[in-house]
Amino acid sequence: MKAKMLATSAMCAAIATICMWVAGLPIARWFVLILAAFASVATAVPMLIDASNTLYSVLIYLVSASLGTFLGWANIVYVAPIVVFCMPFALVKAYGDSVKVRGEISHVERLEDPFDSNNDRNVVRVEINGRKRLPTAVKWILYYVLLELALAATVLLAYFLFEDLFAQMYAQKWLFWVVIAIAQAIVPAYDLLLRGCFVAARKAIRHAFK
Repeated sequence: MKAKMLATSAMCAAIATICMWVAGLPIARWFVLILAAFASVATAVPMLIDASNTLYSVLIYLVSASLGTFLGWANIVYVAPIVVFCMPFALVKAYGDSVKVRGEISHVERLEDPFDSNNDRNVVRVEINGRKRLPTAVKWILYYVLLELALAATVLLAYFLFEDLFAQMYAQKWLFWVVIAIAQAIVPAYDLLLRGCFVAARKAIRHAFK
């Protein structure tokens, strides 16, 4: 199983890296969201198989983010949001939506054997409780922290590396801040998109791991 997980992780890292490389090409700017979704789901696949596979997903993220940033550096303002926002978003969602199951002994009852006093048995009642690994409020706070970091990183990269692009972005200050405000709506929209992607991915995973 471990060997299969390593092979799956390597394949997912390759898919995420290719998505970011393509996203860095000028011709792909209209497909960036689709590529971001593919890269995000690929990063989260080990955790979709089992939430305890967090380490594998983190390694996929670190490897693909490093290689993808290098390969997509020519168009880093499109790649940076994927690295800083989209892929970590998927990790937080996959972990936060997973359920941690815990069993607790709620009652122990001793059943007496009427024919043999030495053959009495204990009957244990176990209650199974499940709860999400992250409280909903914490999960959404992390989403917005990632968004603000991504926006800041994108603006700073444009400022230092692409002066003409930054000048266009900041030509009308009021419009710039309106765009930043509108960008806050990305979080619920992306959460909804990934929810559908995760459902499809889990179906594919169940078929592949039969």
